[in-house]
Amino acid sequence: MLAASVEMSVKAEAVENSIDKAMSLLCLVFNKTVAKRIVYIVLYALDSLSQAEAAQRAGICIKSARKYESMLASEDPSCLLYCKGSRKSSLDSHKEGIAVLVEGGCYRTVKQIKAAIESKYGIGISCERLRAWLHSQGFRALKCLSLPAKADLAEQRSFLKGLLEPLIRIANRGEIRLGFMDASHFVHGCEHIGSVWCKTRKAVKAFSGRKRHSILAAIDFASKESHYIATNATANAQTVIALLEKLAQSEGPAWWLVLDNARCQHCHGAALPPRQ
Repeated sequence: MLAASVEMSVKAEAVENSIDKAMSLLCLVFNKTVAKRIVYIVLYALDSLSQAEAAQRAGICIKSARKYESMLASEDPSCLLYCKGSRKSSLDSHKEGIAVLVEGGCYRTVKQIKAAIESKYGIGISCERLRAWLHSQGFRALKCLSLPAKADLAEQRSFLKGLLEPLIRIANRGEIRLGFMDASHFVHGCEHIGSVWCKTRKAVKAFSGRKRHSILAAIDFASKESHYIATNATANAQTVIALLEKLAQSEGPAWWLVLDNARCQHCHGAALPPRQ
């Protein structure tokens, strides 16, 4: 019995020495993390070792062991052989072209980018690896901003430098009142009813049908004072006229208004002479 015990001890020591030697050799090619992954997978493949025993001999925890097994069973088992900084991605040699490809297109999902890269460069890569690589290159899935359809950058720049900025300087000196006029249209009975703190979801009674509450307002640039007209109907030329009359009755220097080119501002009734 003593001889059998000694023999088992010698075998266990030989196995440990073999594992250490294999780890040292693997570290010459891969980093230490990848070397531990390979050793664990090989040890776990042996029927004589349980998951806990294989993890212990490879120097990893059970959580990491389960993670490595799921990586092995994924659509791209080669992901076991790399970790952050462990090897160069096949995409790196084309990163400038891929950056132009992604920036030039409107891709909503990583799957669409993956298909575009495979089509143009013939590089096959999993969505998980591609997502990680895109993040490393500074790409993020960001919500798009909207630009006015009729925006003319040259004309807007000319308006800003040639008219608006001089008016702002004059308004800051108090010689005129510079106002920005626009309308807001609030719709009753829609789903955008906000949120409240509660244990169960609350129901808010909505209006029957579709109703509006429109506010046409002008904000003084210098004083930040607001002048407005509110109505339950749609803001139209009569609403514009009512606000212009309200502004004309206020005391102070003359008003200069910046408008948003809405259709109701172009009608004959709203185009009042400056003195009126």
